[in-house]
Amino acid sequence: MALRPVYSNLLLCENWTAGDKTLTGPTGSVTVIRDILVAELSGVLNSALYWFSPAGGRIQLWIRATSADLADWHWEGRAVLPPGESTWWHVTGGSWAIWVSGYQLPTP
Repeated sequence: MALRPVYSNLLLCENWTAGDKTLTGPTGSVTVIRDILVAELSGVLNSALYWFSPAGGRIQLWIRATSADLADWHWEGRAVLPPGESTWWHVTGGSWAIWVSGYQLPTP
């Protein structure tokens, strides 16, 4: 069996002010999210970002700006998206940026 190299890739990079951004695992690959960096860029107090898990759309992470200072947050872990499954982020108020990195493993 040939071993395949694993690379960390930028899976999603977005900047937005309202609504959702979705990441869907491509057909033929398992997507593994390893790191998420989010930043509130506008200084809007009480603006929020929610991360919804692929399993039933439950809130995985909730971040709320508690001051008018610009801030960023980091999540590190392992979230697995089977082929064709989606996870998404939703923002309310303010301007947010997100960087999601990880890797994709081909399915047998």
